[in-house]
Amino acid sequence: MKLSENVMTLLITLLGILPFAWFVYIGKKASLKNKKAIKDLLKREHMKFNESEFWNHNFIGIDETTKTLMFVKLNAIENKVLKMDLNDVKSCQILKDTKEHKRDKKMESELQTLNLELLFDSKKPNIILCFYDIADNLSEDFEMKRAEKWKALIQQAATKNFNKKAA
Repeated sequence: MKLSENVMTLLITLLGILPFAWFVYIGKKASLKNKKAIKDLLKREHMKFNESEFWNHNFIGIDETTKTLMFVKLNAIENKVLKMDLNDVKSCQILKDTKEHKRDKKMESELQTLNLELLFDSKKPNIILCFYDIADNLSEDFEMKRAEKWKALIQQAATKNFNKKAA
């Protein structure tokens, strides 16, 4: 009797824990696969990043020796790789789209999209880097802080370039 209770308790515990452990394993495996794909891409490009960041299915980095900004967005259909010369960047700005919701008699805003728009000196069209889109990923992961950080880094690099051009 005691043995059967212990076996049942063990089986019920395993049935509760195994699905959770399986989902964690699958998530880590997918994340490692994405990181490996980006590392392989970076090896092919022969770039060494002074500042870089990887989150969800995105990568952004600045190579100060070549004055290059690289943005990679991994997608099941197609990988988007953008490589920009920071010498051409005039400035950048954050584009944020929110939706207002009324929840418990209070208005709350929900982030819909968060982009970083790069403006160029030349006649190049502006480039928009998508940091967050609710259609792709429902969970926010400090995207606003990340966008502000990269805006500052890009503007800092663009200011250095502008000062060199003016001298």
